Amino acid sequence: IHQIALHGNDTPGGRRTLLDQKVYDIKFANIQGKMPAEFINVGQKTSIRKGIDVLKRNEILLFPPTGRGGLEWVKVRLMNRTALLNTGAVKLGMMTGAALIPVFVVHGKPFARLIIEKTLEVKDKSVEEVLQEYADIFSRYVEEYPHHFGNYLLEMAINSHWDDHPFFASEEGR
Repeated sequence: IHQIALHGNDTPGGRRTLLDQKVYDIKFANIQGKMPAEFINVGQKTSIRKGIDVLKRNEILLFPPTGRGGLEWVKVRLMNRTALLNTGAVKLGMMTGAALIPVFVVHGKPFARLIIEKTLEVKDKSVEEVLQEYADIFSRYVEEYPHHFGNYLLEMAINSHWDDHPFFASEEGR
């Protein structure tokens, strides 16, 4: 299992401060230590090539469209707001023919559950259509399990002051 992730000192808003980098390194090490995945840093120019190689070997590649690394973003409706999702996963799936399968972990007692949704069909669809389908599924999980996503949404709000592509796009009247 492999995970595409953004890791490093550079952010869309510039270089992290020393304190920000220390906090980020601790957080990233904690996340990485809990996941049975090899991380591929999307900040490196070879990350997409590495992702394609993983898929050619028929291995699993986790590539969350909610991640903030990447170059292209699509506006979707998410919880009655406009969110910006990364196009990378969908474009990679369209380019390679790999299945796009939304997967969610729901924490419970005594165990966490892994929920595997239906494969997102990409044939004869635009990137925008596929990402909107994903956003609709993701919205259901946020609404049903808000405690799972509260920290993520808070972090996105905090980072929005420097992020040139904040998770929630600015909207008129907000």
